[in-house]
Order: sequence, then structure tokens, then C-alpha cells
Amino acid sequence: MNKLANTVTSIDPDSDQFQFDTIAFAMRVASWDTVAKVVDEVLRITNRFGVETLYFCGVPRGRQTFAETVLAKSGADEWFSEYTRKGYFRVDPVIREVRRNGRPFLWSEIVVNQEKSPDGAAVMNKRHTYGFNDGLVVPIHSPGNRTNLVSMSGTHLNLTPLARQLLPLVAIRAFERIQDINLVGPQKSSLTARECEILSYVARGESAARIGVALSIAENTVETHVRHACLKLGAFNRAHAVAIAITDNLIQI
Repeated sequence: MNKLANTVTSIDPDSDQFQFDTIAFAMRVASWDTVAKVVDEVLRITNRFGVETLYFCGVPRGRQTFAETVLAKSGADEWFSEYTRKGYFRVDPVIREVRRNGRPFLWSEIVVNQEKSPDGAAVMNKRHTYGFNDGLVVPIHSPGNRTNLVSMSGTHLNLTPLARQLLPLVAIRAFERIQDINLVGPQKSSLTARECEILSYVARGESAARIGVALSIAENTVETHVRHACLKLGAFNRAHAVAIAITDNLIQI
């Protein structure tokens, strides 16, 4: 168990301090240059809700093993060893849910039919034998049909409604930073001048149709430039592309 898991905090999880910490994390994460620093900061924020174990990983494809997809982790070494050694990911209901679900979910929200999926039910029960009462999973579907996830779990997980809203944002920003540090996935290519120009319009809330009129190009051409920008930046959608472009000083608004 990570030493931070035993830290006693007097901070109300739903207080302004938690919201401030979340915003500060999002603003500072790009400046951290080690995976350990990112993981420690995520634990610092999530510890107040009982999070002890973190996994930043992908969903195995083809003959990939689960261990090959892990970008970073903290805690539960014995469970990780058994999970990877026995290939539980092949029948794990959590992995199945990540593949089909784009929204964050709790382990406890997954319904597993014991008769139809005895192996899956066994994996879920095995988690409890290792002391995990629940976990929050944040699916991250990247360009190129790559499926990733961040898992936050603990023996006494207790997430408030506000935590359910804000912790996925922390998870996504942390995953992006860890991915960059590890140089995993496609490198961010330079945007063209036109792509930057169009993202600037998007950042100001302009529609593809209005941007097309302003630049004297077809609406479909605008959409094509936006798609290319998203792929180059590794963004999930246009709003995410704008956020990355602003953070990387590629555009100004």
C-alpha cells in the first residue's frame, strides 16, 4: 500500500480546497517531467477519497499482454502479479465495460451474470479477496481506435458526487502527461497554419459553417482540418484539441 494511503486529512472532500486542488493539478501537470511526480500528485488529490491503487494502462490488442499496456501504476503489486500472470484481462468484466463504455463507472455498477460469465464473476470476487471494496474506472478512447483506462481503487473507497465529476478530469490529464513522458503513442505533429487558424475560430465558439464563410472555404474542408488537428494532437474531440493547442501555445484567443 502506498504510504500516502495512510495519510490523515482534515480537508472536506467537497470543500473549495478540493476544487482548487483539481484546477491547480490541471494547470501544473504539463510542467511535471517524471511519471512518479504525476502519480504522486494524483494520489495526493485522490487519497482523501480512499484511493490507494492507481493504474494507467491500455486495453490489450491482439497478442498483447496486460503488462505491456501499463504506462504507470502504484500499489497492489500482488494483485497485479496474479492478474497479469493468469491473464485475467481476457475475461475481466471491467475491461469489457471499458471497451463499450465511454463514461466513468464504478466496479460496483457492473452487473455480472454468474451463470453466463462464471470466469468474469470470479475475477470480480478475487478483487475483493485482495481488499478492494470498489474502484472508479475512467475509459479513455484515443484516435486510431486505441482504448485506454485509468483505474482508482481502495479498501475504503468513498467517492462524493463532486469527486465523481472531477476525478475523471484529473485522470485524463494525468494519463495524457504520463503518455507524453513515456513517449507512448503517436508524436504530436506540428499543426499547419490553416489548422491553427481554424482551431482559433473553434476556440471562439464558431461553427464549421461560419468558419467556412469567414475563410472562403467549404464547410467540409473545415471539418477535415479539424479532424486532422485532432489526430495530430491526440485529442478526443475538437474541444480537447483546442485545450491542447492553447496549453502548447499553438493558438491564442
